[in-house]
Amino acid sequence: MNKEENFILRRGYHCRDINSRGVEIIDFSGKKDSDRAAEYNKKASALEDNGFLVFAQTLRNLAKNSKNDAMRNIKEGESYNHPEEL
Repeated sequence: MNKEENFILRRGYHCRDINSRGVEIIDFSGKKDSDRAAEYNKKASALEDNGFLVFAQTLRNLAKNSKNDAMRNIKEGESYNHPEEL
């Protein structure tokens, strides 16, 4: 997984992880996605500590996506609370 030429395997891991979540109810607090981002970053740090820098970047990308999802959900939740600000 850590070799540059294994891009397709890392991409498959990324897709599998996202698809395995199934249907989710939007959490307007962003907590679920923020927690998920923190977990990905923790795992990425462990991988980096063990020399798996390339694979760790896949988890960092998942963390970034989760953090972006959290921020988008928070903003969407705020729009429901204050629709006049749209």
